[in-house]
Amino acid sequence: SAAYAISGDGESIVGSAFTAGQTPMLAFRWRGPGTFESLGTLPGTVNSIAFGVSGNGEVVAGRADTAGSASRAFRWIQAEGMTNLGVARPSDFYSEARAVSRDGSTIVGYSGGALPKTVTRRFDWKVGAIVPHVEEGSVIDYWFEILDANNVTGPGIGTIDHYQARIVSEAEKRADLANRLSDTME
Repeated sequence: SAAYAISGDGESIVGSAFTAGQTPMLAFRWRGPGTFESLGTLPGTVNSIAFGVSGNGEVVAGRADTAGSASRAFRWIQAEGMTNLGVARPSDFYSEARAVSRDGSTIVGYSGGALPKTVTRRFDWKVGAIVPHVEEGSVIDYWFEILDANNVTGPGIGTIDHYQARIVSEAEKRADLANRLSDTME
């Protein structure tokens, strides 16, 4: 099992686990000894992972995967179970909910459509936590490298494409949000 988030009140932990006698990985919520609760999957999906939880532990969000490469973001609450949050655009086949606001009213994540799975929506990082401090207008280069443990032919390194993120000012961020809002109102 893997834990991905803890509620603001410290009472709930969410993540994913393999349950005895089952092969799929399923999202869970744990609220203390003897309270492990499997959250199930969406119809047509085989696995689920919980990535975010509200402050009181009542709202859980994550991703449910099909046997193919499609995934859907979900919201889970006790009274309704798991609800499909869909995708941002009709051409997207992949969506994932990553976090829940303290009051449970807002869920954030991303949605995409290219193979391999790529993020096609903006993701907000907590730039203030990056050390050394990053100034507005700075550009951050990022990528992932994976090193295997092949001891026969030697270790291999896989690298994804390099990406760049520009640090925007609060005014630029507000202008972008206002433009997005006006685009959705048209």
